[in-house]
Amino acid sequence: GAIGELPGLIEGFLHATAGRGGPAALHWPEPANVAAVAARIGPNAVPMILNLCLLVIEAQPMCRSLTLKVDAAAGRVIAVAEGDAARPGAWRPEVGEILNGAAIAPTAKSIQIHLLRALASQAGGRVGIESNGPALQAAFSSP
Repeated sequence: GAIGELPGLIEGFLHATAGRGGPAALHWPEPANVAAVAARIGPNAVPMILNLCLLVIEAQPMCRSLTLKVDAAAGRVIAVAEGDAARPGAWRPEVGEILNGAAIAPTAKSIQIHLLRALASQAGGRVGIESNGPALQAAFSSP
């Protein structure tokens, strides 16, 4: 199904957008674990996981690795983009504001954040972001 096509889609995107250093490495969990968390999230799991990954890639211009972590029991999905420690990525201020529900009109730069917030909300959860040195993280969690 569509969930099984996600790693290939994301890997294709990483290759298509790679800079001189080559594409970022993709670290994907066991397909059964991804399928289990997707079943818990519901029909929006595929677009939500895809958009979580795209959000961290976009925020981390020197992305060297993209890791997806899942916890099916908790209904949690985490995308982590790791970059160059000398050039850490940073979240634009509006990313957190929009994810936290601020009434900010969509723009070309923010439409994907609005979509991700809507997908997370429809799945009964929310998306939070963190930065930790060269790593940027976006996590979907359901209460």
